[in-house]
Amino acid sequence: MDQLENMMTKLTKPMVRFQYFLKDIDNLSDLVSKSELIEEHLFVLGELKEDSQYLLSEQEELIISKLKSTGSSAWSNLQNKISSSLMIPIEEKWPN
Repeated sequence: MDQLENMMTKLTKPMVRFQYFLKDIDNLSDLVSKSELIEEHLFVLGELKEDSQYLLSEQEELIISKLKSTGSSAWSNLQNKISSSLMIPIEEKWPN
């Protein structure tokens, strides 16, 4: 997962740029008639466009992405690793 998250941080910059591009498109549903590919992905494109209103600057998004992979995700991964390998003794009691 760590390796995958590190690779995902490299996609932050193009993803932010794409969302800024989508933000400027007024009506995505009008483009459906022009492309079958857009029609197939209209829901995802709509979600990305909606989320684009909450974007910070490109540089800030990059910084947050890198901090997430080294900070909050690292703590979460540590907690998952510890809790998944924790051994707890269980005392079995069978009814008589």
